[in-house]
Amino acid sequence: MMRIIGTIALIVRESSSLIFAALIWFVFWGGYAPALDTPEQTFNLAVLAGLIAIGYYSLQALAVVNQPVGQETRFLVDIMLSLVPLALVGYAAVQHFNGASELPYHLAGILWLFGTVAVADVVINTWMGLKLNKLASDMVIMK
Repeated sequence: MMRIIGTIALIVRESSSLIFAALIWFVFWGGYAPALDTPEQTFNLAVLAGLIAIGYYSLQALAVVNQPVGQETRFLVDIMLSLVPLALVGYAAVQHFNGASELPYHLAGILWLFGTVAVADVVINTWMGLKLNKLASDMVIMK
């Protein structure tokens, strides 16, 4: 039973980047157009986007902390999967700045939010993962 739970947790952690990338694609190119008639609806959209970003970043941080020592392939797969949302956000930003894709004000804010989270995921979690891996390997050598 614990092995099944561990496998499900691994799939959720590793697929969170792909789910986040699919969400980014849906928001910017999939025809997502919420009706924002009141300030409350706009606020609710911003809160929802923030919660999604926090959830994604939390799953990615959990994946870094729970990675097994000495398995560089899993760490590299995590880095490569983390680059997918960053690439999509970068592409959306380039399209927005070039004028190829006109984003409404609230979607431009979501672009900045998701971009910040994607950069933090790649930079901070990569740095933290490398640091934890180095500390763990130094500890193994000392024993």
